[in-house]
Amino acid sequence: MCLQAAVAQDPGNVDAMANLGLVLVESGKAEHALPWLEQALQERSEDGRIGFNLAYALQRAGHLNAAAAAYQQVLEREPGCWEAWQNLAVVLRKQGDLQAAIDACQRVLDHDPHRSDVLREKAIVFYELGDEARAGATVQSAAEQKPTELAYRYPAITIEAIPLNRQEITASRVRFLQHVLGLASDSSLSLDAGLPFNPSFWLSYHNADDRPLLEAVHTVFATPRRSSANSPKPRDRRSRVGLISSSFGEKPDPCHVIQLLYGPLLTALEQAPDLEPVLLAAPSLSTFQEESIQAAESCTLLFYLDVDLNPDIWCLAHDRLAPIQVTSWGNPNTTGMASIDYYLSAEAMEPPGADALYTETLIRFSRLPCIYTPPTLDGIQSDRAGFQLSATELLIGIPQSLFKLHPDYDLVLERIVQLVPNSRLVLLEGSRPHHTTRLKQRWAQSVPQVLDRANFLPRLSRERYLTLLDTVDILLDPFFFGSGNSFYEAMAIGTPLVTLPGRYMRGRIVAGGYKQMGLEHQAPIATSAENYIQWVQRLAADPELRSMLKALIRTAAAQHLFNDQTVAAEFIAFFRAAIAASHAGQRLPPGWQPASNTPIPTADPL
Repeated sequence: MCLQAAVAQDPGNVDAMANLGLVLVESGKAEHALPWLEQALQERSEDGRIGFNLAYALQRAGHLNAAAAAYQQVLEREPGCWEAWQNLAVVLRKQGDLQAAIDACQRVLDHDPHRSDVLREKAIVFYELGDEARAGATVQSAAEQKPTELAYRYPAITIEAIPLNRQEITASRVRFLQHVLGLASDSSLSLDAGLPFNPSFWLSYHNADDRPLLEAVHTVFATPRRSSANSPKPRDRRSRVGLISSSFGEKPDPCHVIQLLYGPLLTALEQAPDLEPVLLAAPSLSTFQEESIQAAESCTLLFYLDVDLNPDIWCLAHDRLAPIQVTSWGNPNTTGMASIDYYLSAEAMEPPGADALYTETLIRFSRLPCIYTPPTLDGIQSDRAGFQLSATELLIGIPQSLFKLHPDYDLVLERIVQLVPNSRLVLLEGSRPHHTTRLKQRWAQSVPQVLDRANFLPRLSRERYLTLLDTVDILLDPFFFGSGNSFYEAMAIGTPLVTLPGRYMRGRIVAGGYKQMGLEHQAPIATSAENYIQWVQRLAADPELRSMLKALIRTAAAQHLFNDQTVAAEFIAFFRAAIAASHAGQRLPPGWQPASNTPIPTADPL
């Protein structure tokens, strides 16, 4: 590198050091850039350009506290450095200081209210606060500045995460479809900026068939932006299988739901001599990380683990980067995308006629599509006092994301608190503050008795979450969109989880898991809303039944749910079969299933 040679020849060349640091940052090597930029700033401490680039390198390297401090130092010297205010807003948002992030954005907008990129960042902050209405209004302001930018036009529609009633759900879906159809008819649109958020994420929680709406969205985003992906891949000894997720990166969170659901799959792939796993972090379209996209294009098969959770991944999935593209229940719905070929599910989780709900070819494994490592339970024991919960009330836990609680489910909770008078509902505050406020507002209006009997606990670490599962007497699986990762955690503890299988896979996971465990005749699987309430009453009145079920569940989960090597083999069998079909210019037919010789366990009824 010429800059490295220049520094070697003249170690005191501050400009060369600073420029070398910036080149390293832009090439994705921010950590390596830090010593050069720090040394350059030490030699020229009043150079605001070097100070800004050091702050930017710290931000890109993930050192958020140091980046915030560095940006503050730049702004102390130059309060009108608007790029520093903008980047500081991003850092503050990632630190969770959302109000300070809004204030930083506003400093820029007070100077120049037409900055669409800053309006985009402010919209993201409102979205992370859980205020979908203000997020949509703010990105609408960005769209007014750039009316042909799809990244601003598409999310300028509000779908509330916590609807106040069923009528609001219906109205929002009608508005959303009209909005999308309008975009589809506008040939001037292009996607040149990063999508701030994806409003279609909330559709899955409405208890409706989302395929028509999501197919309409795909027509807007399906314009091919890349062509090399469609070229045939060489038939090497090992076919590259790319796992792409927002949970991957330099500092992956081992407790991230995708890491928990799919981490062991990597081990299974590494043991397959003909398959080469490739982990792909979320490539940011807004920063044009071509290296990540090229790595995706080198794969024969791309497995999108969580399409809906990251806007950049969601945008990317509309393109054809690999000959075979797959998703699964990390995305709780069909994608609606013609670019995604297969959806991996399980026979026990799908309702009759489920193929019609998916644009993808539905693949039904014989087991839940997850190789889950059970959590460590050392030190986990009931702790009512630690959670400041009553020692005498019957505790009914619903420790789920609040946006899973459909307005129709409120009436079921109302009947439960009426029929189980000594009960206390235990929930977690929303991950976004506005969600808790909206749910309490809804309950105060429609089911005030439920609100009176509900405790909202602060967000918990995984250890404390497991402790809460052991503390409550009964767990409830919400109607329509139930437990996923939390089902596995509940089964490790054993606390009975009452469920009613819904119309869609996202509301049938618990029942499917119980069936895999051989407990379909013993577990609290309801046949109707009334029977669901009756199960709660029965468990509330019978502590011996709760204790017996807890022991039965823990034993069955250890034997038939965790570390499932049968489904590991089914994953590998699917990858091989899909790749072989692709090489032959074909696709696996509907109804294809991997062969399995492992019978579903059975047990005697209670």
